[in-house]
Amino acid sequence: MLDAKLLAPAVDAALETLLNSAIRYDQYGAPCLKPLVGKSVGVTFSDLNLTFYFIIQPDQLAINRTLEGEADAQLTTRSLLWPLLKQPDTRAQLLQQQRVTFAGDRTLAEGFLDCLGQLHPELGAVIERWLGTLPASLFTQAEQQAHRLLRRLSDSGRLTLQEYLQFEVALLPTREEYTVFARQVAQTHGQVEQLSARIQRLEHATDE
Repeated sequence: MLDAKLLAPAVDAALETLLNSAIRYDQYGAPCLKPLVGKSVGVTFSDLNLTFYFIIQPDQLAINRTLEGEADAQLTTRSLLWPLLKQPDTRAQLLQQQRVTFAGDRTLAEGFLDCLGQLHPELGAVIERWLGTLPASLFTQAEQQAHRLLRRLSDSGRLTLQEYLQFEVALLPTREEYTVFARQVAQTHGQVEQLSARIQRLEHATDE
């Protein structure tokens, strides 16, 4: 059984490892983190009576439960709302409802949340790091097959919809129907121009 005194450090280490893996394997190199280096953000979960301090370092985060002095930015919310804070739209709604509060440098706090929301780690690389090459290779193959299947389903769906609109409800013309229609429009346009010119000539003759 895990000693209760060791549980908190173990949780903190796991959370720190998880976040730093997302940063390390981010598809774009986590550029959003660079302007925030050297800053600290405190996050208090009021329902857990717990505060984490995120110290932003080059290409990684350090997580502590204590901090000398005050954090550059501080936010307070409930633990279940934490995932919603990473999206600007939902964060604005929670802020309006006073379900999240900011203190200190709010721009820093929101920039930090935006950055966490923008992380897109390469899952294949993460799996290779923790489970090895073979599971990562299997995952990559499965991911590629899933993407191909989705593309085929998407193409098939568009084709089915087009056929339904053309042949079932006749909302869209076929290619041949469109070609004939376009030719008829061009002929009609020419005839209208000829008729208009003839009317103008008759009007001039009448005036004379």
